Amino acid sequence: MEEVRLAEELGHLLPATAAGEDVGRGIRRMFLRHLGEKSFFYLDSLSATLFGTFLGGLPESPLLAVIGTDSGDSKIIAQIDTNLAFLVMDRLLGGNAIPNVENRPLSETEQGVLQYFIMQALLELWKACGESTRYHFRFEKFLFSARDAEKAFQQKDLMAVPVYKVGIGELSGFLRLYIPEPFVKKAAQIGGAVRKGEENKYFLSGVDRYGYISTVLWLDGGRATVSNTELASLEPGDVVLFDETALSLKDGGIEGMADLKAGQGDEGALKVKLAPLDRSIKCTVIGG
Repeated sequence: MEEVRLAEELGHLLPATAAGEDVGRGIRRMFLRHLGEKSFFYLDSLSATLFGTFLGGLPESPLLAVIGTDSGDSKIIAQIDTNLAFLVMDRLLGGNAIPNVENRPLSETEQGVLQYFIMQALLELWKACGESTRYHFRFEKFLFSARDAEKAFQQKDLMAVPVYKVGIGELSGFLRLYIPEPFVKKAAQIGGAVRKGEENKYFLSGVDRYGYISTVLWLDGGRATVSNTELASLEPGDVVLFDETALSLKDGGIEGMADLKAGQGDEGALKVKLAPLDRSIKCTVIGG
């Protein structure tokens, strides 16, 4: 269950619409510029694992890139498929993307070429998120053995693992990111309000384009955390108390703050104030 929770938290770090689209477009443009029109990338899977399990599964000569943050308290390890690394370097150096794959550490020149490509991707991330993120990433170094990597974290540290498929034409390889649990939690906590604001702006800016479409509005008034067993045992008449809510009862009616959402609720929300009105509820929008 911890692995599932961590994977879900990581999946919501970037906005699904506003900044998420900008990141994808920016990296896609960078790929086209450096690797050609047949280049591609996409998220293939999202999971979680222990750092010790990651170390045990490394090949004899892995290619690992250490990505740090401006805060200096978190690091991310990127495992790059050797086939992918040589494919990218061949194209960047003017080849036809038919690399001569060798199972060996990169030379200093090859490291410089691959580092340049990684930094271009990080630059696009910075351009897209800019003020919408509290973290900026930087390339630190390459590692070429499990022994070098094992110093980064503890064996039992839980890591979120997004896996990307990257390629040119019919040739491809994988890029795995190993992101420590504390970083995912901290980023989610300090970035939530900013991401929500960006999503609201994106949602409101696009409303006019779809004025002919009707939708359902609904209120998110609170949250309650229950176990699978508790959920399965719920019956008609059972009472669930919200752990988190800004609503209260007054004179037989509901008042307080809630989030007004549309559709599935992923596009953002408007903050509203509720107050009793005869036998109904008065809902006043007060901001994004």
